[in-house]
Amino acid sequence: MKHNRFRHLLLATMALTATTAAAQTVEQADTMALPTDTYWLEPVIKGDEGKLLNRYIFADNWVVGAHAGLSFNWGSNQREAAFLSGLRPSLALSIGKWLSPYVVLRGMLAYANNRGVTSQPYKTFHWQSAMLNADGMFSLTNILCGYRESRPFNLFVFLGVGGEQTFGFSKRGWNAAEQRFSRGTCSLLNVHAGVEALFRLGESWDLTFDVENNWIDDSFDGVITSNRWDGHINCFVGLVHRLRNHDGTHQFTFITRDMSKYEEANREINRLRQAAELAKLNMPVVTVETEQVNVLVSFQENSSLIDAMQEVNVYTAAQHMQQTGNKQRLYITRLGQGAANEQLFRERAETIRRSLVSDYHIPADRITIEMDRQKVETLSNPENCIIVSINESSK
Repeated sequence: MKHNRFRHLLLATMALTATTAAAQTVEQADTMALPTDTYWLEPVIKGDEGKLLNRYIFADNWVVGAHAGLSFNWGSNQREAAFLSGLRPSLALSIGKWLSPYVVLRGMLAYANNRGVTSQPYKTFHWQSAMLNADGMFSLTNILCGYRESRPFNLFVFLGVGGEQTFGFSKRGWNAAEQRFSRGTCSLLNVHAGVEALFRLGESWDLTFDVENNWIDDSFDGVITSNRWDGHINCFVGLVHRLRNHDGTHQFTFITRDMSKYEEANREINRLRQAAELAKLNMPVVTVETEQVNVLVSFQENSSLIDAMQEVNVYTAAQHMQQTGNKQRLYITRLGQGAANEQLFRERAETIRRSLVSDYHIPADRITIEMDRQKVETLSNPENCIIVSINESSK
């Protein structure tokens, strides 16, 4: 009776740690092999290389900003007037969505008070414009150097397209030859490109510097010349706020091991350890020596993503491979022999394989995916391997 009770305790402990061993040789001993604290530790990886990002929803990673600066119209006859007088105030509001650590989609609404120069006799006039653009922004620093959560500086390049509305032309300086061109409201297509320097001010605030060039139809300033394009250069200084995500962060973050998730399992393991220690006082304990390791990985129903609670099981398999110098072979197979969704199994197996290769640097040629579990169990030397079983019935 005591022997059966102790055996049940030992099996429960092994199930909670997601590692079981197949018995090959048995010998008497007065100690019992128990999980160590290192089982729960995150593997040491230099920098952020190989880490995974937390999952985010559509409502996460939005930014809003306010910008102010100067605009310079480089359209018709601008060389005939003083440069400094052509620098005019400009304001803008922006909203953006980080699609990934490398790409941002931004919308910007801007206003400018522009200066123009008529044809001979050269006289200056003013008009106003409103611009609404959509930009695709690409972080060169993250693309070339890898994403870092607390990087103090980011350099972006961006391309955009939108529309520009002109209005409020002044009456000064217009000559008869130009009366045939509309000096009222005019809607034009805008294409632009530029660069942005972003400086991190804190957890949720950034300081930005934008320089962009805009290409617009020659009628933008109301003066038609032989040039095909009018345009303007905008220089903005902006203050950007990163809105709060659903998990309380303000940006993309890497997955870290949250030990609180394992507290319940650890408490149960400790309880079983104490019970096992008490049982040792009344009976001999056996130690099982084996070279075969079995690991179970469960998935959410119809999902091929590794749940955060299951990552420790993938780590367990990788740890055993590393302890043997990656000389053993690792098999990814099914748990059970019944009918299964082959496509879903393949997706789950590939997810585990990618994690082992990219996160733990296990050689890809040492990993085999085999859907037929019976083939794995009938290997000629099955004890010298690690078997990762996918629990397909998990919900």
